[in-house]
Amino acid sequence: MFKRRFQSRSSFEPIPNRLSELRIKSQKTQKEVAEEIGLSRGVYAMFEAEYCIPNAALRQKLSDYYSDDEDAMFPLLAAVKAASGRDDEV
Repeated sequence: MFKRRFQSRSSFEPIPNRLSELRIKSQKTQKEVAEEIGLSRGVYAMFEAEYCIPNAALRQKLSDYYSDDEDAMFPLLAAVKAASGRDDEV
């Protein structure tokens, strides 16, 4: 009965980890990127692992650093903004 009411985890599409992809493409370590944008490696690792989402200022720094679109880098945040109809700080 329980299994019928809820979807299994495998039916959800994973959200790609864009920060990790961009860092690996640039051939940098987490420590190198973190130091260049003024963070500790641990904090940067949490962003890559999606344990937390950086604030607006850090998202802009990361977007500038990688020359990538902020919404493409943080698709979950972009989806929340779109669903809520808000374009301000989330």
